[in-house]
Amino acid sequence: MSVLSDPKLQYALPMENEIRLTYPFANLYFTFPTKPYDGNEIYFASYLKKITDTVSPEYTPTHVFGRSDPVATYKKTSRKISVEFDIPAYTEFDANEIMKKLNILIKNLYPGYLENRGQSIINSPPLVRLKYANIINNPFNGDSGLLGYPDNVAISHAFDTAGVFVFANENTKDGFLFAKSYSLTFGFTVLHEEVVGWDDKDQKFKTDNYPYKTIQQELIPASAKIGTATSNLRGSLTQDPASAKGLTLIFGTG
Repeated sequence: MSVLSDPKLQYALPMENEIRLTYPFANLYFTFPTKPYDGNEIYFASYLKKITDTVSPEYTPTHVFGRSDPVATYKKTSRKISVEFDIPAYTEFDANEIMKKLNILIKNLYPGYLENRGQSIINSPPLVRLKYANIINNPFNGDSGLLGYPDNVAISHAFDTAGVFVFANENTKDGFLFAKSYSLTFGFTVLHEEVVGWDDKDQKFKTDNYPYKTIQQELIPASAKIGTATSNLRGSLTQDPASAKGLTLIFGTG
């Protein structure tokens, strides 16, 4: 699915569409490659509010007689990421498209089942691959996204603050309510696919760009021409749109 095929582009403001098409990483991009149906990719024209990246080393303390401090034995280092963003709707048709996408997102938080002799057996847990530009990515394979599992997903329909669209179907007499804005918090626990840490022999970390991808070449100092620096940086970031996509969620088993 390309950005051009996103139905939301029909309803968004021209300025927003221009930004989304010019800078692909301005989109929040979800994809579910392991699902056997069409339409398994989603674009959200969203406004990112906050990314919280929590890295927690864990130790097991053992108290020894005569010592004031416990003997701490290293256990593990875990990492959790939380992404908060808003999704504005401009018309009731736009809001309806957003709700369709939210449905796909929520469905992929449930496992896959395999039917065996009349019994439903869990076949695949709802694992996710998450990617957002250079901030959330797989340091060992940047194209695949960061593997983990969702542990907290909250969707807020902002009826009280943004207002509501009311849509009535004259043929069926059914009514629909759509919020004019949605807020989404996506909590994510990282599963490390590679050994992460320091190599005592080489005295180097396993990978240079961990956890965030940075520009390796020297940047132009702030005292130089700002216009030139911005132009050069923008060109280097947008030459390969595929490597600078927005938030990417890949739902599957790994």
